[in-house]
Amino acid sequence: MDHVIISINREYGSGGLEIGGKLSERLGIAVHNADIVRVAADRTGIDQKYFSENDEKPADSLVSTLLLGTFKMNFGANPYESTVMRDKIFQMQADVIKEFADREDCIMIGRCAGYLLRDYPQVIRVFLSADMNFRAKRIMQSEGIGWDEAAKQIHRTDKDRENYFTHYTGEKWRDCGTYDLAIRTSETGIDGAVDLIIDYAKLRFGEDIFNR
Repeated sequence: MDHVIISINREYGSGGLEIGGKLSERLGIAVHNADIVRVAADRTGIDQKYFSENDEKPADSLVSTLLLGTFKMNFGANPYESTVMRDKIFQMQADVIKEFADREDCIMIGRCAGYLLRDYPQVIRVFLSADMNFRAKRIMQSEGIGWDEAAKQIHRTDKDRENYFTHYTGEKWRDCGTYDLAIRTSETGIDGAVDLIIDYAKLRFGEDIFNR
């Protein structure tokens, strides 16, 4: 059976994690996010904290971590082979993503999952965006920080995600042609975005797609 995979890429603060969680509840399917990192780290022996700190970040962030001496792992690779290690970490996560997709209907958050699963017949590639006011307010509330710091985090995280995505896919992160569905959550709201994704899945694959 071909599994339905909803792959969500998202601007920071646009509600991707919340939308993924609500989709999971309504559809009764798993959402995979931090567990991708955990499973990959457990399998390889790479320190999970290091793995998480460099998750969805471009090469420069990894190089900085290596040069600061915070890299920890318990197998015999040279930690200063930064490019090789960056690509190896990406491949570790890619393998976990494909295993999840082969096993079950599910939702994937970030990590180029839509690109990695592009040859799977029932993948829905979603991009979530929102205006700065909507995003900053969400970050301020969740992180307990002020507007200026929220804006800095948004800019930094978006740039990291964009560079990471482009490096590994050769596609443009915000290009609507990269996705099946682009949603502006500041206009639809979180629940409206969830409704749109479910409606799109049923329109494309049939009303009974999640009742198999």
